[in-house]
Amino acid sequence: MKCGTIRVVSFDPNIIENGRMIHTDCVTAYAQQQGPGHKNVLRSLFLWNYDCLRQSATGAPGLTFVRLEFVRKADKISSRVNSRNGLSAMNKKRKEPGIRGKKEGSSMTADGGLFLYEKIGEEIRLVKWTGEIPHVSVPEEVDGKPVTRLEAYAFSGGRYESIALPGTIRTIGRYAFYNCYHLKSFSFFTSIEDVGAGAFTGCRNVERLEVTEQPVREGHRRRRSCFRDVLSEFSGEISVVCHGEGEARLMFPEFYEEGVENTPARIIMTEVHGTGLYYRNSFLDGQLNFREYDSRFYAARAQESECFLVRLCLGRLLWPYKLEMPYRKEYQDYLREHLEYAGRYLAETKDLSGLRYLADIAEDRIGTLLDMAQKAGWAEGVGYLMELRRVTRQARRTIFEL
Repeated sequence: MKCGTIRVVSFDPNIIENGRMIHTDCVTAYAQQQGPGHKNVLRSLFLWNYDCLRQSATGAPGLTFVRLEFVRKADKISSRVNSRNGLSAMNKKRKEPGIRGKKEGSSMTADGGLFLYEKIGEEIRLVKWTGEIPHVSVPEEVDGKPVTRLEAYAFSGGRYESIALPGTIRTIGRYAFYNCYHLKSFSFFTSIEDVGAGAFTGCRNVERLEVTEQPVREGHRRRRSCFRDVLSEFSGEISVVCHGEGEARLMFPEFYEEGVENTPARIIMTEVHGTGLYYRNSFLDGQLNFREYDSRFYAARAQESECFLVRLCLGRLLWPYKLEMPYRKEYQDYLREHLEYAGRYLAETKDLSGLRYLADIAEDRIGTLLDMAQKAGWAEGVGYLMELRRVTRQARRTIFEL
């Protein structure tokens, strides 16, 4: 088989021994090792055929092995041909052939993001994001057609700090964000219907999720929300901003699983540590149940840190979407009991809205909050509290004189 007709390729002479391929799955293994770029080019160029792999493994005379090298340009590749009978180099560039029924291309966003895509019918599928900007915003449309799918490994290995998906996305492919170590923030809509296996594997530093509830069009049934599926991909402590009919800011604690051997029974038991999994189960029919979420505070209060609990309480009280009165009082009582820590946290983060709320529910302890603000050197907070104390004292004096 010559270069013009060969359908199975070998990337590296190291996987060839005496003119024979060592493993029949060597192409897949090498593509995974080298990164998603090689795999995407393979998918676009060849239909893998294991029968051909077995045939090429026999080392037939005149067999030519091709090495493909992925480049950033969307429509071109460079190739180098290695032959058992001699070495030759070919730097010829040519257009990448497309798969039947698909049209491929590249596009650039307004902020400089470059990506490869496939046009299938009236939909666009994002194959690979190749831009190096840290903050990515996937466009809703390309050439007037909606972007509906992220293909496998679409963002894998990138140094992205934040990624925002549009409401047109319906499917996230397998390992789409694999090993995005630098990813800290992820924004998406509940219109996503399918999240592929391992989509967020290796995204260990995600701190914030922002989810927008997709409104249900008239005459349509509400789709199952992907919120829980995405949230379950992260076991660490994470903050969540929910947009919909109202806005809510939630905190989900960390959890981890440990396998413990029960020697007499000869079994391995799984123990879950932390309340994170308990909080992540506060969903009903795919929708977050705020009553269930708030009712779990007693468990978090017994196991989680003071810092986490203060942030959880402030988030629910400052954005009280679907917050019922009994739970509101429970959160307020906790902040009053831990006023010094809450005041220190707000002063360090310079959160004036939180300070105003805390001063409102603890009017008799404004002096304590003022001390915290002064120690942190927070001029704006000190000024607000001093003015509040002056107004409060004046009001009390006026009432006494009457």
